Amino acid sequence: MTDWTLFNLNRSPHTIDFTQRALYNLDQILNRSDYDNKDAEYIFACLRDNMTIISFPYYLKRYLYLQAEIDIPFSRVEDRVYYDIVKYAFSEHHAPKDFKNPHIKWDTRVRRFFNTNTVKRETIFLLGFGLDMSEEDVSDFLTKVILEEDFNMQNPQEVIYRYCFHHHYRYLTARKLLTIYEEMTPDALYGSASCEDREKKADQADISLILQDEQSLLSHLYTLRYHTHDSESHTQKEFLALYKRARLAVSHMLTAYGESHDESDYKKLTPDMIKPADIEKILYSGIPTTNKGNLEQMSRSRLSEQFHNKRLSRQRISAILADRNKADRFDLISLLFLIYVAEGIEEDWPVDRYLRFRDEINETLTRCHLMKLYPTNPYESFILMCLLSEEPLSVYSDVFELSYQTGDI
Repeated sequence: MTDWTLFNLNRSPHTIDFTQRALYNLDQILNRSDYDNKDAEYIFACLRDNMTIISFPYYLKRYLYLQAEIDIPFSRVEDRVYYDIVKYAFSEHHAPKDFKNPHIKWDTRVRRFFNTNTVKRETIFLLGFGLDMSEEDVSDFLTKVILEEDFNMQNPQEVIYRYCFHHHYRYLTARKLLTIYEEMTPDALYGSASCEDREKKADQADISLILQDEQSLLSHLYTLRYHTHDSESHTQKEFLALYKRARLAVSHMLTAYGESHDESDYKKLTPDMIKPADIEKILYSGIPTTNKGNLEQMSRSRLSEQFHNKRLSRQRISAILADRNKADRFDLISLLFLIYVAEGIEEDWPVDRYLRFRDEINETLTRCHLMKLYPTNPYESFILMCLLSEEPLSVYSDVFELSYQTGDI
């Protein structure tokens, strides 16, 4: 059996059951006798059947049903009842209808809550204020429903949100604290620790102390603002470094395969000739394209929920490079996976390759103040299974291709 102590996870009370289940699924797949011959099919089936993401509308309805103590059977409650509960709660708690678009129509906003199977973290935080959720409730939505990391205590906004949920403060308080953070000056006095002490404190901060009172919160926020770099800027910096490395690796790989833009001169292929479209083509060769050459929409895939917003398309890469979008953990994971494939590390023994990848991506994520690899998330689990296959790139591409095919697999 596979030795899953290799993952060396930092388990929390919120994730341990889900993490163990995810590792069990991996173990069952990788130890099949014919795995080497049918790795893509088995991985696809595992993702489709065993790693489905809880439907967000269903979980939200269940939450509202229990919180409102509705006394009729769950299956008989009409959607309009939940719509009314949400509208009333948001009004009662003076929460915005949307963080970025306060003028959105109520009916449009509410329908999105109940018609979108997968949502972003911002939606969870918005509902947290609107429904007056507890800190634990929001944490459960983050880790068990959208299968992402818990509150990021190196992200000023999430720190403030957690503080407000902890004390059941309304969004107006969060806005006030965000304004204080944005207007902090270097000479502000929030504690007397030295710069070196503050840097260490930011990484090893006791969450209970940060959430204790406003002064403790502001002290931590001051440390984040002036003595550390926020998670977002770190992630952007790491993405650019990985992208540069990926272009070099891909240029060498395409040159070796004789796949230059100009076949008569392929030996002169250089990193600056590698474009986002080249990276997209390598990773997603199995995905059908439209008449305009774009990848088919992820909504057509049978893994659309598991891989929602996870594809590193050429549009995604270009938007990050132009600073129109911010890179996230999945962008870093995908790029490093490509690098390991393109650099020829796929020729190593699968476990050795996996161990190196695990260590490097965990170090990268840690520098960005992000949680380490999280196999509970279907996409991250998928990456790990690919790395433990004989031909990671082929398996990666094949699974995406299988997800667009019809019929039984």
